[in-house]
Amino acid sequence: MAAPSPVYRPPYDGSPFHDLGVTDDMILHVAAICRSHRFTPTLIRDAGFVPFFGFQYAYWPIQYEDGVRVFVKIPLMTFSTAENNQLVYTIMEKEHENLLFLQNRGFQWSPRMLYHTMETNNPLGHPYMIETMLPGKRLEWSDTSPVDKVNREKVLKQVAQVIFDLALLKPKQTDLGNTPWKCLQAAMDNRTREAIRGMDRGLGFTITGCFVLQILARRLLAGKTNMDFVLSHEALQSHNIFVDDDFNVTGFIEWGLVRPLPVRFAFRFPAFLHIMNKQQPASMPSDQHAYTREFLKVPALMKAERECFIAHMQYEYATRASPSAIGHLSPKGWEMMCWDLENVDWSHMILDAVRSSRMQQTVEEQRFLVACLPDFKGNGIHDVVKKEDIWDEAWAFFCRNFHFVHPWANGERTCNLLRMAVRARYPWEFVEIMLVDAFGPTPTFVDHRLNLR
Repeated sequence: MAAPSPVYRPPYDGSPFHDLGVTDDMILHVAAICRSHRFTPTLIRDAGFVPFFGFQYAYWPIQYEDGVRVFVKIPLMTFSTAENNQLVYTIMEKEHENLLFLQNRGFQWSPRMLYHTMETNNPLGHPYMIETMLPGKRLEWSDTSPVDKVNREKVLKQVAQVIFDLALLKPKQTDLGNTPWKCLQAAMDNRTREAIRGMDRGLGFTITGCFVLQILARRLLAGKTNMDFVLSHEALQSHNIFVDDDFNVTGFIEWGLVRPLPVRFAFRFPAFLHIMNKQQPASMPSDQHAYTREFLKVPALMKAERECFIAHMQYEYATRASPSAIGHLSPKGWEMMCWDLENVDWSHMILDAVRSSRMQQTVEEQRFLVACLPDFKGNGIHDVVKKEDIWDEAWAFFCRNFHFVHPWANGERTCNLLRMAVRARYPWEFVEIMLVDAFGPTPTFVDHRLNLR
């Protein structure tokens, strides 16, 4: 009898995937400086690979002679360009701000910030942070770990509790729009401008893909008006969760990826129960309908564990939510909001793609998986998103972002030409040239539109 195919992808082991140019001695030196050389630090090798890698940082676990344990961590993005410099500063400032906020609110599931510097003129040559180390080890979530079903359900229950503890903290700001879509539109517009300027950082998302994604997401959220904002941790991969030997959750890392989101976005499956964590078959059907069905098929084990997680989330909501804290939803409203949506995995992938350029790259490569939708007739994306809708979306994008138009683009001229191109349904290449003229990285003195007349 053939062995059953695995349900979950092999867990990420944290092994180094690039060299930051930082040695263990350099890490130990800055760790010693942090405590004025009073206690000798050593690397904790039983944590697995040193350093291990999260989503935004490389982590070195350190223990001092007096037993104090800390993480020394360095952002993974290098200082190769001015744009990267700004992104690194933004990532670190966000992490620092979030950790201080959580500490001041008495939140027990996050590390405590001890020291951070944004400067590069230090012994590491990188900005770095030092924070308290969470007890235990990183969670490994696979078909065989944890082995015991009781421990698996125990982890799911505690993750639901931590998610709710975080949601009950009132966000510092919720000025992200007055509809679910508007809270995400600014980020999507920014990514579209990056695509127009050729700044996709090698991820391969396209201008057309940005507009298609906006159309799909807006349709998905049509009529969704619940705008209770809660804090959400957007990187709940298993290796960002720490547990002790008895599988008690001790905390999460990567707190720079926490943001206020509407409830319907925040209360989703953690990343280790996401369909992208499924082990896909080695060979996939060539037919687009069959391919999409196979890609979005939820294995029995993952389905059972999702149901367990949902049950614990519903229990937390029933026993801890209040109109003043998270807002009122009927039990049916709760189910429809988060879990009982038709094509729930497709819906969550589209919403994740709006927030994540990497996920957009994935869904574009999979042709947005539109074969799961009832409108799909086998002819491609235009069965679901009409070409005319993409032209109209380009015009709406231009109007929303008119204040970003470069001075050399002659905004009024570009505005008139683009309006004419959209209304008359000129070739899409013409529309893209107009957008590049308006938002591109350098002034274009040669009028390439002549080539399309």
